[in-house]
Amino acid sequence: MHDSAMWWGKQFLNNYSIKGKILEVGSCKQKNTHRGGDVYQDALRDVAPKNSKWIGVDIAPGPGVDVVLEDPHKIPFPDGYFDASISSSVYEHVLFPWELFKEQCRCVKVGGHIYINAPSSGDYHPYPIDAWRFYLDSARSFKAWAEKAGYPVFCHHASTDAGTHWKDFVAVYIRE
Repeated sequence: MHDSAMWWGKQFLNNYSIKGKILEVGSCKQKNTHRGGDVYQDALRDVAPKNSKWIGVDIAPGPGVDVVLEDPHKIPFPDGYFDASISSSVYEHVLFPWELFKEQCRCVKVGGHIYINAPSSGDYHPYPIDAWRFYLDSARSFKAWAEKAGYPVFCHHASTDAGTHWKDFVAVYIRE
């Protein structure tokens, strides 16, 4: 995870006092090629709130993955199961990010939080694809899609970070 995404993720976890059952979508820790060998980049799971239950899902097995998804747009947990769902540096790699967002909203209980961090700029980096960049209007689109699907959310925060290479799009929603 790049430095600015890690910083934003820590801000979310700390400033919103996130606790309880936390779902991380796209949880596989990636190797840090700059450090060499089998050294992995920092991940949000590394800074999980004390006494939280962290469950990571991804499309392939690896460090930090508890559940491998059969379908990248379907999360195999019941409605309202989690207190929060987070996804950082993943949405640009998803074929249908609006479907994944709907699933994150479905899996979070009423009053729970949904956190997204995705680039609005930056280098092409396929895993397995690199199809999207996100801007402030993306926050409105995700909100409208969740409401259309029957999982209304309130967008508490949406921004793009102009001072970084990836110009992180960050959005925080609360399930209504």
